[in-house]
Amino acid sequence: MPGFSDHILSRTSFVPSEVLALIPTLLIAALGEEIAMRGFMQNQLTKYIKFVPALITTSVLFAMCHIAKGELHIVLYDLAFIFIDSILYGLIFKKTNNVCVSTIAHFIANLLSVLVFLR
Repeated sequence: MPGFSDHILSRTSFVPSEVLALIPTLLIAALGEEIAMRGFMQNQLTKYIKFVPALITTSVLFAMCHIAKGELHIVLYDLAFIFIDSILYGLIFKKTNNVCVSTIAHFIANLLSVLVFLR
């Protein structure tokens, strides 16, 4: 989709020559997001509602936390991918009950997206 790469790059604002320095940042960000969204929010919601609605609610909120400026269709496209990623991280957390495992998945996905957008 034209403009999607530019949107992602503007949202993340990394410099290609600083990718190695970006790795700790990606790991810390993934850990913080996973602790907040899966370790706390998804975990707490599942105490009051069934797992699937808790997973969807957490994933919608996770995607909303990543809203960035841009053309509406590109932003929505980006948010759809973020929502799907969040569903996957939530399923991983549910299966393992371990925020470290979902953090590793999140970190790997972020790192791969950085490497893809460097090309």
